[in-house]
Amino acid sequence: MPDSSDEGDMGAPHLPDPRRARRYPLHVLLLVGMLVPLLGATLVAGSVVRDRYVVRSASLALESRAADLALQTQFVSALAAEETHSNLLALAAGYDGDAQDTFDFDFDVTRARLAGARAVVDSTRFADLRTTLALDEPLQRFRARIDLGSADYEAVSTFFDITDVTIELAWEAAMEEVNRYADQEALPAGLRMRLRSLRGVMTALSVSDDRIDHTIALLTSTPTATRTRLLIDSSARFAAGLDATRETASPRLAGTLDRLESSPAAQRTEEAIDVATQIGLGVAPPLGDVEPAVLAASLTDGARWAILLTDVVRAAAVDLEEAASEHAAWAQRTMAIQLLGMSALVVVSIGVGTAMTRAITGPVHRLEGAVRQVEAGEFQLEPLPDRGPRELAAMARAFNDMSGTLAAVEDHAVALAADPGSPVLDEALPGRTGEAMQAAIDRLRASIAEAEARRAELVELASHDALTGLLNRGAAMEALARDLARAKRDGSSLLALFIDLDGLKAINDTYGHATGDEAIRGVADALVAATRDGDVVARLGGDEFLVVGPLPKGGHADADGFAHRLHDAVRARTVRTSDGTEVSLRCSIGAAVSGPDTATVDDLVRTADLALYEAKDAGRDRVAWAPGTGRRLDRMT
Repeated sequence: MPDSSDEGDMGAPHLPDPRRARRYPLHVLLLVGMLVPLLGATLVAGSVVRDRYVVRSASLALESRAADLALQTQFVSALAAEETHSNLLALAAGYDGDAQDTFDFDFDVTRARLAGARAVVDSTRFADLRTTLALDEPLQRFRARIDLGSADYEAVSTFFDITDVTIELAWEAAMEEVNRYADQEALPAGLRMRLRSLRGVMTALSVSDDRIDHTIALLTSTPTATRTRLLIDSSARFAAGLDATRETASPRLAGTLDRLESSPAAQRTEEAIDVATQIGLGVAPPLGDVEPAVLAASLTDGARWAILLTDVVRAAAVDLEEAASEHAAWAQRTMAIQLLGMSALVVVSIGVGTAMTRAITGPVHRLEGAVRQVEAGEFQLEPLPDRGPRELAAMARAFNDMSGTLAAVEDHAVALAADPGSPVLDEALPGRTGEAMQAAIDRLRASIAEAEARRAELVELASHDALTGLLNRGAAMEALARDLARAKRDGSSLLALFIDLDGLKAINDTYGHATGDEAIRGVADALVAATRDGDVVARLGGDEFLVVGPLPKGGHADADGFAHRLHDAVRARTVRTSDGTEVSLRCSIGAAVSGPDTATVDDLVRTADLALYEAKDAGRDRVAWAPGTGRRLDRMT
């Protein structure tokens, strides 16, 4: 019964399938297919470029902050020199003339040195730093007090302590900037080492003033437990900072550290710090009133020590600056390479995409036009050129075959309608008819293959002995004829061994022909096992065997050894009868060697056969050589 829905649709207009209504041109699809991976590659490359830009920016910022730290360190060094000479002037001014003469103080020299230190501090390279720290006005006011002699040692120390705190705050801010930029990227090992060196020496520098202040207080006043603890703590932090610096120091920084530690001023300063620590711990007695000369020397040594320490900080900052500059240059080069590669990728992709589009759309358009002609019933078409990509070329060839098939079918249909006996019908048709013919050809090929297999079996049966699987007489003679001809061309010789199984008739008569057959197979197996690759092993019939191969290089001795090896191989074989009796095998061997006068294989075999008769006449179970063979071989070797 027909479906009612089908009946209802018979009069309805045909509507296109909405899933098939929209079709995009091939070149649009190819363009989209090219742009999607290109866009992905561009995004990946852009991400890498962006990362390298971030790395470069952070490295440049790190380089700038390191340069700021180096400049601040130079300023601190210059300010430390001014502080030292200012302290000496204030200290000398606090004593009477006799005391000044006692420690041999020269006001003119000290003022000249102070003027030089002030000139460095006031130099233009530190102008922005002085402005940032707001030091110009306070310095000028306090310098006026020092020049007038109204600032004593305590006032000078207090002023410069406050100044040091201001500079330390600027250092800490700069170090925070360094750490912030350092944390923005994965730094290379060299840059991380430079950063650790700077952090370590900055730690040491941050507590150096405290060490000097605590030391002077313990040497010049009554020691206290708090002051002692602060000195010990600052000394420990100082040592830890320098140790961390030395672990990752560059050669330049290590040299600066060595100069610091080997400096007499630094060594005397460390000795003074050790004395102050012992006084604070009660190990050594208090010094009481310190002589002005001793205090002046301590101040001078401490200033030189501080300047050397700032040199270490500056070296670490310069190391970091250079390392950051190198890293920024690497990031810049990498970013440039990535941009260049991305640009090249875009250009190459567009070029390749354009070429691919032309290579694909041209053949497709030609194929589309030909298909529409076939659809309209036009089968006699010009063959499509098989150009373009391999798949499209294959499609063009397949279409040409198909159109040719349709044209041939059309011709056969016309001929069949006009004259069923037309010779045109005798021509093989391609297409489905061709497939049928191919099936017939396949069946024919199968028949031929089967016949070939049977022929091979016949050849095998014709050339091999059925009992032993060895070559038979005819096949052996054919192979030996080729070997003999080759030996004559090469000027070499063949060794022929004619083997006869001794006592085969007695075995057959006593134990039966089955045991005799086993004995023949045993001899064949022994010969195959004992011969060389390339030797011809054959059964001539009955109990006779033939082994022919190249003459051993050692002459008669090696040839005789080879013949006896075959003889021993046969003797080592036994045959078990039906009643369990072990029957040993024996054989006689006649040996002959081809020479220039050996005309045919039959001559060589006949000579070996004559030698076999000599072996049998001599009592069997032995090897006999053709007469004169040994002497001839000895002359050859």
